Amino acid sequence: MSEEADNEHEKSSRHGSAYDDEGIVGGARKAGLPPDTLVYVGKAENFKPQFEVVQFGKVNAHVLKPKNVTDVKTQAENEEVAWVTLFGLHNTELVAEMGQAFNIHHLLLEDILDTTQRPTSEVFPHQLFFSLKMVQWDNKRKGLHYEQISVVLADRQVILFQERPGDVFDGIRQRIVQGKGVIRQRGQIICFIGSSIPW
Repeated sequence: MSEEADNEHEKSSRHGSAYDDEGIVGGARKAGLPPDTLVYVGKAENFKPQFEVVQFGKVNAHVLKPKNVTDVKTQAENEEVAWVTLFGLHNTELVAEMGQAFNIHHLLLEDILDTTQRPTSEVFPHQLFFSLKMVQWDNKRKGLHYEQISVVLADRQVILFQERPGDVFDGIRQRIVQGKGVIRQRGQIICFIGSSIPW
């Protein structure tokens, strides 16, 4: 393998694809800071982060668009299960607020904000954490787009942290709202793994 090809392979191994390395910010700024400092390491973004809460039980389901973390917390406690998503990691203050509201360990928040790391998982007494890479086709670039998704599973809550709006879970959200399949009956973890199950 040539030196150039070897370099491309190394970048692909770290981030999923060579083109995904473009526009990464925060890595150099993080160096030398205290370990508990929250720094976003990922692609530069300038959109306003968005929240979404899918409340559901065996009888009802609602999709809500809260404006702040206080509303997210309130809405996430109103039904049997709540699927919470924050779209946009570049606002570290919002990520920190989410961590405080849902008792997410500070080290996990650091992992959530570092979008360049490999998929990982951690088990805590009352939470399960894992991150992975979502792969989608990018029509504009005519290539694959890789994005990190971090998931925190608690007793009655599924909390997703995503780099930007848009994902592969719209079909699952629709099934929850429409009451199709077994998602509403079987609880939170099925929401996530349901993307790979032929309902």
